[in-house]
Order: sequence, then C-alpha cells, then structure tokens
Amino acid sequence: MPMKANRIEPRSQKTKRWKKDSPWILHIFNHKCCVTSITGCYSCQWKIKQEKKSKRGPYCSWRERLFYPCLVISFCMSVLLLFVWIESSNEYFGFDWVIFLGTGFWFFWSIVLLSFFGILAAYTSLLLVLGSLLLWEGIELYLHWCHKILILLVILTCSFFFWILFTYWKDRWLTVGLSLQVFAPYIHLSSISVMVMLSWPVAFYLIYLEGEGRIRRYQMTCYERKRNKRSLQVAIGVPFFLILLCLYLLPLGIYSPCIQEKDKLGPKPNFFGHRGAPMLGPENTMMAFEKAVEHGAFGLESDVQM
Repeated sequence: MPMKANRIEPRSQKTKRWKKDSPWILHIFNHKCCVTSITGCYSCQWKIKQEKKSKRGPYCSWRERLFYPCLVISFCMSVLLLFVWIESSNEYFGFDWVIFLGTGFWFFWSIVLLSFFGILAAYTSLLLVLGSLLLWEGIELYLHWCHKILILLVILTCSFFFWILFTYWKDRWLTVGLSLQVFAPYIHLSSISVMVMLSWPVAFYLIYLEGEGRIRRYQMTCYERKRNKRSLQVAIGVPFFLILLCLYLLPLGIYSPCIQEKDKLGPKPNFFGHRGAPMLGPENTMMAFEKAVEHGAFGLESDVQM
C-alpha cells in the first residue's frame, strides 16, 4: 500500500525554505522601500528611476550643490535660535507681560515661540539627515521646490529674530555665553563621540572612492587622474581631519566655571536653618534649629504669629 506524503512540515523548515526561496524580500524589498521613503520625503518623488542612481557615486546638479549649504545654514541658525530661547526661560513671564501691555490680550506667547523654534530645528535637521542618507546611498539629490521655499523662509525667520535679539535684547547673549561656558565640556565630549562614530563610515567611503578612482583611471588622461584623486582626498578627508583636530585642540581655549582647581574655588554659600512644621509637632522647630546649629548654620529663621 503506497504511503501518503507528509504534507505537514515543521515550522523551522518552512522558515528556512521561505528564506531560501525568496531572498529578494529580505535584501532588496526592504532596502528599496527604505530608499523610496527617504527619496519621497526629500524630493516628493515616490518612484525611483534607475538612472537616478549613479554607479560612480552620488551626483547632483549645480543648483543642488549651491542650495545644500543653505540647508546646513538653516539648520545651524534654527538650532542656535532654539538654544537661545531655551536659555531665556527665566524671562518668559516678562516677555508675555510686555506683549500683554501692547496687545491687551494675555497668552503664553513664549511657549508658542518655543514650540515654533523646536519645529524649525526638527524640520531642518530631518532634511539634513535625509540628504546625508541619500548621499550615502549614491542617489542624486533633488530637493523639492516646496522644501526650498520653506528653507529660505526658515533662514529669513531666524535672521529676523536674531535682529530683534541684537537690537532690543542684547543681554541675552551674555546669558548664552555663560551657558556655553557651563556646557562646553559636555558639548566637547559629545562632539568627540560623534566624530569617532563617523570615522568608520568616512573611512569606508574613502576606501570606496579610492577603488572607484583606480577603476576609472584607465578611462582618463594623466591630468584627469591626478585631479580626480586630489579632489577626492581634499573634499572628503581634509575637512574631516581638520574638524577632528579643532575638537582635540578645543580644550586649550575652553574656560568653564565647572572645571576649577580646589584652591581657586569660592567660599561656600551661607545657609540658614528654617523652622520645622509646628502644625504637625511643636518639637519640630527645636529639632530643626539644633540640626542647623550642628551643621554650622549662618543663622536661624522662624515665623512669629501675632
């Protein structure tokens, strides 16, 4: 009697067979969807043409090359404006009060501006990250005209608020300078960590460009070979090493009040002993005063009810 074939396969065997029969789902489909999403968000083109991706690395028109620095400038200006406004948090009530005196309508305009500056910084940083990912994938950059208009508006808006700060609120820059002195060590360590993480992708990209240059040497003249090799080394390697060198030498010019020698520290602040909670227990006040005197308090403070 012929035996029937067992049509029930174990789950592990099914999974292995599915992975073996359809590797394109794991290696091509997901990658293609990711690239399509990035390109769609950056250039509003949800269909990637094959000729958009060059085998010789990333390529973009001269307009995109001229506008990409504008994107970087807008990112830096929006982040700086957000940092200045965050450091001015103690003046939010005074800012709202001045607007109330001028308009007669009370609202938390400081929080509105904080949210607005945060949106600008997030928008420009997102476009910058998407553009970097497209360059990493070797896809031609094409920023949609809507994004270009918004980027120009971001630059104009930040310039307007910076003009207001320089004209009517100059003391804010003193606060920003003190804040940068306090946070300088942390910013320096974070920047070093980011540059170390970026060193591996930059190294791999330099190796890739060197290999591409060697392949293309046979199709170039002697002058073009030297110019191509020199331009690749200067455009990628030199700026990275210059930034890294500046970060390593930055502690020589940093002055932070958080980092001082023990002999140069100021005197300890005086503290007062405050009364306890007499409504819970009358003896709390006496215990609080005894503890304050034990720890060397400068004075005692209490309330007298008449």
